[in-house]
Amino acid sequence: MKLINCYIDKLINCLLFVVCRLVQLQTSNLKPLLSIFLFVSLCLCGNNSYSQDSLSSYLEMATENNPLLKSKYNDYLSALEKIPQVSSLPDPEFSAGYYLEPMEVVSGKQIADLKLMQMFPWWGTFKSSKAEALSMANMKLSSYNEAKLEIQNKLKSVWYQLYSNKKEIDYSNETIDILKSLENITLGQYQNTSLSGSAVKSSSSTVSQNSETKSSQSNDGKSGSMGAMNSDSPEKTDNSMDMQTSNSMGKSSGIIGIFNLQLEVFELESNISLLKDQQKTLVAQFNSLLNRDLSANISISDTLDNKYNANQAYIDSIKANNPMVQMLEFEKQSYENKIQMSKKMGLPMVGVGLNYSIIGKSKTGHSTMNGKDMIMPMLTVSLPIYRKKYNAMVKESELMISSTDDRLTNTKNELEVEYIKALEGIKDAERRIKLSIAQQDLTERSLNLLVSQYSTSGSGFDEVLRLQIQHLKYKIQASKALTDYNIAVAMLEKLIN
Repeated sequence: MKLINCYIDKLINCLLFVVCRLVQLQTSNLKPLLSIFLFVSLCLCGNNSYSQDSLSSYLEMATENNPLLKSKYNDYLSALEKIPQVSSLPDPEFSAGYYLEPMEVVSGKQIADLKLMQMFPWWGTFKSSKAEALSMANMKLSSYNEAKLEIQNKLKSVWYQLYSNKKEIDYSNETIDILKSLENITLGQYQNTSLSGSAVKSSSSTVSQNSETKSSQSNDGKSGSMGAMNSDSPEKTDNSMDMQTSNSMGKSSGIIGIFNLQLEVFELESNISLLKDQQKTLVAQFNSLLNRDLSANISISDTLDNKYNANQAYIDSIKANNPMVQMLEFEKQSYENKIQMSKKMGLPMVGVGLNYSIIGKSKTGHSTMNGKDMIMPMLTVSLPIYRKKYNAMVKESELMISSTDDRLTNTKNELEVEYIKALEGIKDAERRIKLSIAQQDLTERSLNLLVSQYSTSGSGFDEVLRLQIQHLKYKIQASKALTDYNIAVAMLEKLIN
């Protein structure tokens, strides 16, 4: 496809060269060729398009390289590491005591005590703690998904703006080429008019000399002939004067038309410079989302699709599946699990341990237990009698659930409004696309008629120029409407997820 478009561009350049050469040679068959050239130029400029490039590679690149997404995903992985922390038993406690002076007991001398104790929370505490940590991790994952959709939406929006910018530059350059070819043709006509004006002047001077000669002859006595000649020569002189006046007016209007054309070219060139500066900013913004060199080249499509079915989106599915809604749902779940965990923490903890006492032999002891070490199992129970802090923990979670419910309702309302705005944007862009296409079609028809009139009579140059600029504006409006359409579709896709 690109090879075909390359040949088309070469064909246009060849046509421009041929027309310029014909203008220089002042060919008499110039006007019919003008009509053919402008018609071919309009057709080629209007149908020159490439296949649409895919955004998928850029979207994948942004998912892998964007620093904000990396940060969000690391937050999710970090939250997952909380689960083994809250679902593990507290560390066992070991204590040792040594008597500097062995203590006399019935069974000997007590030298040292060793204690090992393991505390166990109330049954179900770990389950609630694990569920809360998992809900918090899912919150982080939903936050990552929301950031991912936002980055992708920004990427699509900038990419579509680059398309619109590129199209406006291309259309402006094509119009400049057509206007410059018109300028060359008009200059050729102006030169032909100058030559015909010189011929008229020479013929009028000849008629004047003949009238003077015949006037002198009439002074010699040929009065009858003088009357006849005097009746014819003023008419011829008046006709030559009218032709000179017409030629001067034609030259004046032609020069003014060229000046107007050059003004339009200057304005288009200035606008192209502005668009190129804006393009650099858009390229930098696009590459920053990909976390690569800000001046890296970007592949932009020559066509965009406008066949999205907006009825695929349903507000109920958006309210259920949007990452923002899911994040708040997981947050609510985490507070509900935290209530259960707080209640479990308000119940006693049970500790199981072992006490080992090292006993040395006593010289005065006669017991069979003399010198035997002692082993004592131990049981410990915590007494959570200070209930205020546990009740406060439960109340805090209940208030946070109420706050989350309100934020969830507000988020769903905002999503519904964004959904309506996205649908409105799609419908508005569709109307603008249809209008611009109809305007282009009518303008092309009018332009073809005016070009035919201009090629035959040489009149109507100003109207040809005006319609050519108007045709450019309609093409730019169509590309902008198509860009707005795809941006609105991208927003709807972000909401649908």
